[in-house]
Amino acid sequence: MSGLISLSLLVAALTAGALGPPRLIFFDFPSAPIISRKAYSSPESPSRYGRQQAAYRRAVGFIREEKFAEALTFLRKQSSELRAWPGLAGLEAGLLSVAQPKEALAIYDRILVGKVRDRYWVRALAGYRVLLKNLSAEGDYLARARLVRLLAAEWRNQEAKKLLAETLADVALPTAARQDLEAFGAVLDTRVGNFATAEAYWRDRPDIVSRRYLATLRLRQGRLDEAANIRLETAKLLKGSARLKELGRAFDALTKGGLTDRAKELLDQEPELKKRLNSWSFHLGLSALVAKNPEEALAYFEAEEKRPGRQGARALYYKGRSLELLQRFSDASQIYQVARFQAPSFYQILSAGRYEFLNDQGRPKSMAQDMVGLMESPAGAEDQKTMGYYLWLADKLPWPWLDLKENPTSKMGLGEMARTKMAINHYLAQGDWREAALELAGGYEELLPKKPQELDNELKRWILLAAQSGDYRLALRFLGQVRTPNGSLSRAWAHPVVYSQPILKACRLYGFAPQLLLSVIRVESAFQKDAVSTSNARGLTQLLPSTAHSISVILGEPEPREEDLFDPDLNIRYGSWYLNQLFQAFGQWPLALAAYNGGPFNIKSYMAARPGLPLDVFIETLPLPETIRYVQSVLESQFVYDAAYFGVNNYPNLTNPVGAMIQEPPPF
Repeated sequence: MSGLISLSLLVAALTAGALGPPRLIFFDFPSAPIISRKAYSSPESPSRYGRQQAAYRRAVGFIREEKFAEALTFLRKQSSELRAWPGLAGLEAGLLSVAQPKEALAIYDRILVGKVRDRYWVRALAGYRVLLKNLSAEGDYLARARLVRLLAAEWRNQEAKKLLAETLADVALPTAARQDLEAFGAVLDTRVGNFATAEAYWRDRPDIVSRRYLATLRLRQGRLDEAANIRLETAKLLKGSARLKELGRAFDALTKGGLTDRAKELLDQEPELKKRLNSWSFHLGLSALVAKNPEEALAYFEAEEKRPGRQGARALYYKGRSLELLQRFSDASQIYQVARFQAPSFYQILSAGRYEFLNDQGRPKSMAQDMVGLMESPAGAEDQKTMGYYLWLADKLPWPWLDLKENPTSKMGLGEMARTKMAINHYLAQGDWREAALELAGGYEELLPKKPQELDNELKRWILLAAQSGDYRLALRFLGQVRTPNGSLSRAWAHPVVYSQPILKACRLYGFAPQLLLSVIRVESAFQKDAVSTSNARGLTQLLPSTAHSISVILGEPEPREEDLFDPDLNIRYGSWYLNQLFQAFGQWPLALAAYNGGPFNIKSYMAARPGLPLDVFIETLPLPETIRYVQSVLESQFVYDAAYFGVNNYPNLTNPVGAMIQEPPPF
């Protein structure tokens, strides 16, 4: 095949089948063939972001003229720092994808394992996918295997399974490749809940990897005793730290399954494991609660309650819960009284709520309508020390917000910080805050104070500029470096009221409290609209492209393109729809949140395996540590929204038993 690739092939490699015509591929750039950066105060020393964008635009100019050789030569002349940036690296890989696919694959591999995850990373991911598809179509089995794994890494599970089935049906597939793909197929089946198929593959294989996958399968099924048995048998095949790690996993499965005696016996037999485990007594207490033996649990929690910080608050809360289950309500109230004055944490909040409940101090009304009113008015305008106030300023005040007479750039050298400030101030002086905000986002690491400082005009400028552009996570990063007289920030600073219109639409459509949706977005993406996770979840509510595709089919809408999930309106609308479907299926918000993070079929399996547990114990003993933290973080954030903006304590109550499923959740 010719080394000169056509524009249509390059467009495919860069965009993975965008639905629009080629002119929309580079929609954010003018169509001139060679595009220079706007004039700087000092054009010979633009910021890093400016250098990246200038090089990107110029390379795109060559590509538009189909001067592919010139584009490649130009890219290779750039510094190693610029060539490592996903924007330029993705263009280079796209140009090489036909003539030199191995070199292109190597570049894509470097991009995808890098720390930067943004829209340029997403474009590179799309190009990588198309390249692997092209190579697979030419009979490259290695590329086909890589494509299956890439689709799985993106959580495009059904696409991966379909390609896997087609590949395994090929009689010419080499034996080694077949065995590798069959094993990966069992992994996919475990992930999507095809437990019988996965078990048929893993069950009789004696190797360590197969045993571990079988143990994971048993966890997904909620069969924790069997998972523990498999881990214990596997540990016999290991030595040293690997053996202790496997025993630790067995202990975890035993305690979460309520097998307290077996867990104690394991610790007695393995003193090194006991030394290695943190808070083993607490986990034995939880195990006793799973087994519905609060008397035994009480002793274990008492051994943990003196620990500092969050661990102590956690032990005190569950000690109080054990006393409640024993109907020793007065004793429980005394424990909660102590726990509610611990260091602020999720468990401190729960303890304060139980104390008020047991002492009949009443529960405040829902603050949902008050939050609606706040979101329809200047958020936090009455308190100039809240994040809401600065975001309101950024949204309401016309240009210029701040006095820009002082310009420190004239006295600075030409370090990266100086270049970034120079570029930002240049655009602000022209009234072009959008370009200034892009410069800030591209070079914030140089401007972010290394330690807390007073809120001076320059720091205000960065906060307002980030907020005005919708980069609330960046605004929060700068606000986190503001030093206040008492050494702490108002809780509202880290809990902004943002994206009001799409959130209010979703709340009115599905009956959500705005605080809940704000909290989900805060925990999922920290308000960064173009966030991309390690599992390829995107945008404010961290939707997987495969999930968004399934939602679009149900709603009868066009499938979102690669970067459409970065649009706040669409992302919040789809995320809210999915969250509402999970609530309709599970009937309790903690369970719906757990399903949103950990997968609905996983939570469904755990509910069937451990019916009747209180919500707090059920969530605390999920075999998914990330999901435990997620549910607790969202509920804590929802509490803080009410406390920060209304001064009201709406304590979450997790003492009710886990209810039965109301209807089937979405199958994705």
